[in-house]
Amino acid sequence: MESESLDRTGSPRPPRPPPTVWWPSSDDEEEGEAAGTRGAERVGGTDAESQTGDIESAYEFTKQVLGKGSVATVRSAVNLKTKEAVAIKIVPKKKCEHDGEKSIRQEIAVLQRLRHPNCIEFREVYETDAFIFIVMEQVNGGEMLDRIMEKSVYSETEAATAFVQMISALEYIHSIGIAHRDMKPDNILYKSMDPDSPIKLADFGHASLKAASIVPNDSPQSNPMQTFVGTPIYVAPEVLQRNGYGKECDVWSSGIILYILLCGFPPFDQEAHQSVLFDRIKRGKYDFPDPFWTNISAEAKNLVSAMMCVDIDKRITPTQCLSHPWLKKYEEGSISESQMPHMQEELRKWNSARKFKGAISTLSALQRMVSGKELHVPTPEQAAEVLRRVKADPERLQELEESFNLLDRDKSGKISTVNLNDAIGSLGHKRTEDEIRNMIQRFDVHKTGDITFDEFCIVMGPRIRDRSVSVATEREMKATFQAFDFLGTGAITHMELKEVLRRLGSDASDTEVAHMIEIADVNSDGVIDFNEFKALIAKTFTSS
Repeated sequence: MESESLDRTGSPRPPRPPPTVWWPSSDDEEEGEAAGTRGAERVGGTDAESQTGDIESAYEFTKQVLGKGSVATVRSAVNLKTKEAVAIKIVPKKKCEHDGEKSIRQEIAVLQRLRHPNCIEFREVYETDAFIFIVMEQVNGGEMLDRIMEKSVYSETEAATAFVQMISALEYIHSIGIAHRDMKPDNILYKSMDPDSPIKLADFGHASLKAASIVPNDSPQSNPMQTFVGTPIYVAPEVLQRNGYGKECDVWSSGIILYILLCGFPPFDQEAHQSVLFDRIKRGKYDFPDPFWTNISAEAKNLVSAMMCVDIDKRITPTQCLSHPWLKKYEEGSISESQMPHMQEELRKWNSARKFKGAISTLSALQRMVSGKELHVPTPEQAAEVLRRVKADPERLQELEESFNLLDRDKSGKISTVNLNDAIGSLGHKRTEDEIRNMIQRFDVHKTGDITFDEFCIVMGPRIRDRSVSVATEREMKATFQAFDFLGTGAITHMELKEVLRRLGSDASDTEVAHMIEIADVNSDGVIDFNEFKALIAKTFTSS
């Protein structure tokens, strides 16, 4: 396999049709993951034997990119001997700053221990001087919540079917001394697109082996974990307390997942200031609002409450979850099969808002890149604080991930000059090589020649929470609004929104676009005016 075959192998680039989307007037070589694959040494696997070899003599990489992050890219490959389709996580060592490589090796150590039908299956590891290659089973069924939104019928029975597999996996990893520490729907995947596909617990990047040091009767660990990890919306109270925590944190997070499975939104209001939000989590201040919970069984609510108990000594364990009356009724076939339309509707609203606001952030980022205004270059301390604030806001982080993915067209984990030229071209514009390079430099905080996700977050910054904005921000909002309203009608129409999304590579159905319009269309006239657009930017959708 030539290294070029792994370059720019993300999703097909969208066409560039006229008319041109309005925009105000005013060849970076990609680091190919294929480089360094030859001569890789096999350093681990499902057996204890180590052997040297060439990863390309054992696996043939396809053009499909399964996922990517700020450090690693996951590519599809085929085992040449068994013909099994696998996923290979490719980690450039030079991107593993500080304790990054140590974390990767801990993840490998965790994966090597897993032997459960509802946990992602590990195959082996190869390593070169430049890269680590983690070979795992390939799962193609999509994320849990995406699959739920696609169901024609969704009831407590479907929720229980997903939950029982997830909690079985959690019971297993706790039994072998592993705490996941990042339980969230994004990490609950379906093996295949089959209707009865099993669920797989994935992404053990934050997992800890410290859960091995537990004492009898499921009391707290004598050697508790200390590191603040995980996603804020799912984080347990004891993690926020920063006094040490144990594997019980996974049960709390799983309780929030169950809450979402039953109503379609998380239990804590993300509109609140972070300190208020965290205070509510630490005190366990949540409820079961009507009409979303009106028809949910008492047993299901009881299980959620038992899992989301602030007192870890009283919090239910995974084993106890499996014997809870709600799951007993599920095993007996007596759990409710009544449709839960509110749940799917809330999920669709959440998903549509994420896509729309991701597209808004994309056009806003391009506006900042092409504008003549000099962007403030933050100090390392300022950059770290901005990044912390962005990552503490789950919805803002999702918006920026969506936006970054739209610009990272080759799925390399960075925005290069080639990516940016493609994005600008898809909107009907042309820029010279020097102009594209200058646009990159405006976001290139660390001066590496391209834009990482962290740099993108730093420049885009935290969410605007109200309509009282500066003149400069108002001007930027207006320019972004006009980029959507490329026909210049003074309002964003269904056709304009769908076309801009398509050009950005975020194809949406007519139903999804109609939902996006509905989300922002306060006066119900079927279009989005500028005031409604501004209100949308400040609005959150992670709670009712």
